[in-house]
Amino acid sequence: MPRRLLLAVCVLAVTPAFLACGDDDGGEGSPSPGTTSASATQSGAGGPSPTLAKPASKYSISIDDLGQNFRTDIAGTFLLDAKTYAYEASIGTTRVRLFATEADGNKKLSEWGYVEGFQTGYIPEGPRGPEDAMLQGGFYITVETHLFKDGDGAEAAYDYFENYLKTGGAQRAEAESIGNKSSTWVTVGGKIAKTNVNAMYHQLLFVRGNVLTIVFTKGAQGFMKPEIARSLALIADQKALGERAATEPTPTTNIQSPSATPRQ
Repeated sequence: MPRRLLLAVCVLAVTPAFLACGDDDGGEGSPSPGTTSASATQSGAGGPSPTLAKPASKYSISIDDLGQNFRTDIAGTFLLDAKTYAYEASIGTTRVRLFATEADGNKKLSEWGYVEGFQTGYIPEGPRGPEDAMLQGGFYITVETHLFKDGDGAEAAYDYFENYLKTGGAQRAEAESIGNKSSTWVTVGGKIAKTNVNAMYHQLLFVRGNVLTIVFTKGAQGFMKPEIARSLALIADQKALGERAATEPTPTTNIQSPSATPRQ
């Protein structure tokens, strides 16, 4: 899964071979067991705006929240800081930037009061591997959790990231609001394994207090719906609200921040 999940949808949207589509829900189907343990009927955006303390990883989604159909993406689990987040992202072999330059990224993150971040990911389990699991309704998950000094900084980052998706060509998907503000996006591009089944990507951004969370899912068109990303986001939101236990995850072997050193 991509290091910078926010960019993944945009890369697909602006690459000619992976044109975005306006399908709002992706058709029929349901998430794999264990992914809807948070109620999908929570009321719309608004409510408390808490100032949450470090570490950001406490407000992410853990493997225990998901059930038995996933395994942790160790390579996709690590800490984020302003230096590495301002740098280029890696989407497969493609290098892309969320900010115009590294200096611009550092400036914006400083203005927003960026404290720290955490990314983790989960791979669908199947008897014949993840690709086959997606053809049966499984999906990849990546979650970014960004902690700011205050809610104003989190909302400023949210507005910037949302505009990045909007101008990058991703399409809005209809999903009930969550947190203090949220939006959901969809892109279709590429095929699942060696089939004619399209891959579908949903991305939900939401702010709760001083935390900005981005939930990214990748699965097969025909199974994926924006409600799946929202159900996952609800787990993170409940942790931010103190409605679900928020515990720091056990460190993986890759927990350190990814290097910002340019590739040779």
